[in-house]
Amino acid sequence: MKGHMKKLLSAVLSILIMLSILTGADFGGLQANAADSPPYCGIDVSKHNGYINWSTVKSRGVDVAFLRCYSLQKDEYFDLNYSGAVSNGIAVGAYAYMYAENEFEARLEAQNTLNALGGKALDLPLFLDVEYKKVLALGKKTLTDLMLIELEMFRAAGYQAGIYTSQSYIDSYMDAYRLQDYSWWVAKWTCEQPQLYTFRDETAYSFKRPSCSVWQFSNAGDGGYFGVSSTYVDLSFCYIDFSAPTEQPDQPTPPETPETPDTPDQAITNILQICLEMLKWLWNFAITILSLIVAQN
Repeated sequence: MKGHMKKLLSAVLSILIMLSILTGADFGGLQANAADSPPYCGIDVSKHNGYINWSTVKSRGVDVAFLRCYSLQKDEYFDLNYSGAVSNGIAVGAYAYMYAENEFEARLEAQNTLNALGGKALDLPLFLDVEYKKVLALGKKTLTDLMLIELEMFRAAGYQAGIYTSQSYIDSYMDAYRLQDYSWWVAKWTCEQPQLYTFRDETAYSFKRPSCSVWQFSNAGDGGYFGVSSTYVDLSFCYIDFSAPTEQPDQPTPPETPETPDTPDQAITNILQICLEMLKWLWNFAITILSLIVAQN
């Protein structure tokens, strides 16, 4: 009987170890923690980048592309870039430059942006590019009001909406607390021209990532390497799978912004994370105890 029990315990232990290997001892698939996963690699382009060989872009490890669709007028390369990216299996987002200084201009600009898109589907958000000096000078309240008008029009048209800007502009010119429901694509460059960067350098500067869904870490990617006509191309890391409806975008934390309590969704996520950590501990504890029992028998 003792021999049979030892064989049974050994079999159970073997099954548990095998399940640990197959599922991952840390239950990583259940946690789906974007911060601990390799980011999606992306480029953003406009007519200024000229002709792009999208098959080369894909071969260089690019997963996502952000295409300028509007800046006072439709970007003349948008449709060509869109078809090239999509046909090569690259997920597509878009962005539009903000010049609006009042409500009328904001609504007109948003509508023109949507017209430029022409109903095309996007895998990633439609970002409002906010960096024009006259717009930044409007003051936090006015600028944020106008941004919200355009962002809500993007959403009403069925697109996910986001904001592209720099961290310093968020801190100085925007009410980030009122904009917390939108995705952030933050420019914080880790290099200066003419140094050429590719995604192979990620480990050297990933610790500098700001709190955001998409980080534009360089404006000096090697255009020739990526199949882009221009000398340089902007490079970004995307930390969110925007196709997953339950995934929430990271938000920047501006100075002197009051803390807010967790939302119900965030509270549930925190509870699940704790439960998963407990399950992980119990799993390892069970394997340890069974190992000791088998050893003693």
